[in-house]
Amino acid sequence: MLAEPLFVIGAQRSGTTVVSRLLAELEDVYLTVNGKLLYYLIVWICRDPAAAKSAHPRLDEIAYSLRRKPIIGIAESGVDRMIEMLLTGFPPERFAGVTPFEITRTIWREVYEELSEGKPVVGDKYNEYLLQLSEIANLFPCARYIFLHRDPLDAAESMLRAFRGRPWVPADAARALEKWTRWNECWLAARGSIPSDRRLEIGFGNLTSAPREVFESIAAFLGIKCTSEFLRRVQNEIKSDRGGLGADLRIDSNKTRPFEPELRQVAAAFGYTLP
Repeated sequence: MLAEPLFVIGAQRSGTTVVSRLLAELEDVYLTVNGKLLYYLIVWICRDPAAAKSAHPRLDEIAYSLRRKPIIGIAESGVDRMIEMLLTGFPPERFAGVTPFEITRTIWREVYEELSEGKPVVGDKYNEYLLQLSEIANLFPCARYIFLHRDPLDAAESMLRAFRGRPWVPADAARALEKWTRWNECWLAARGSIPSDRRLEIGFGNLTSAPREVFESIAAFLGIKCTSEFLRRVQNEIKSDRGGLGADLRIDSNKTRPFEPELRQVAAAFGYTLP
């Protein structure tokens, strides 16, 4: 029986990748990092306007898309098996008369159930799940979430620096701050409907200043154990020099003015004070 899924989420440049990559090393955890299978299933099945979704779940396009960017956290053989299952394990006739949500739930559960081999913690990290929280709640009402947040100025600076030249990078600091605001608003809108024992919020500052303690809290939340050796690796892996870099951003106040009230409200919700 597959455990209720875990989703590691947060706006870009908030520490989700390093946390999930380390979590995936634990013996009791099966966690794909940027697995994004569920993201594609929701977009191409749940949100597909076509009337007869069961006639063509488009799993060939999904399998192709999964190859675009490497999935980490699992062995390459696991990725190959995931692709194989999508291409051969779900013929359209199997889903005649089945709702889009049930098609999506069935495919994701069967793929992850086989690949996880009974591990008690099973899930995926993908930042864009923030944009699908309502669908995920319908698909997996008892899902658990680890949500990471970061100072908006530092996140904007990191976004512009790390993604330079990518098609999705914001045009400037103001647009990066707006993106941070909109994505984090998604979590705040959903947070109240998720019971406190199924969500864990982690601030990037706490992660970098006290990584061992943060991972001990994650282990307690998930009901698993971390060895001393693993915690030493966590301490060595997570850098402590990533704060305050956004203080020197050049920000056009004319561009931030339309969304500044929301920016300040979201920042305050996570304990951040803006100049």
